[in-house]
Amino acid sequence: MDHPNAVRFRSAFDDMWRRGDIEPTLQLMRDDVVWINDIGAGPFHRGDGKESLLALVTEWMALFDGTFTQELVDICASDHNVVEILHETGTAQGQRFDNLALYRYELDDNGLVTRVRTYDRDRQAIDEFWANVDIRP
Repeated sequence: MDHPNAVRFRSAFDDMWRRGDIEPTLQLMRDDVVWINDIGAGPFHRGDGKESLLALVTEWMALFDGTFTQELVDICASDHNVVEILHETGTAQGQRFDNLALYRYELDDNGLVTRVRTYDRDRQAIDEFWANVDIRP
């Protein structure tokens, strides 16, 4: 049987990626959530608070022109931690992004996310991707 936090996070993931509704994911987070991305996110490294995180996600999705997606490979949860393994793919400026990532969510006593840290596996492919993508304004 899945931990209740695994059920909540899987449901929010499905709402976001299958129905296009980010609100359930945002409801899992505190307003002052800190989000720190590994090298896969390139310059989109950190979001401090929900508003900053939304701006970061908006810029990220614009870079990929609607092609970025995540597949939930697995999820593990406890009372204060949720770990998702995600397969991330997309194309930006003709360059293919393909990465397996681990997202670790730290939860407070109310079950809200206080901090997120991502870890990327496919580092060489990520380096090649960012070497060929121009993100200057």
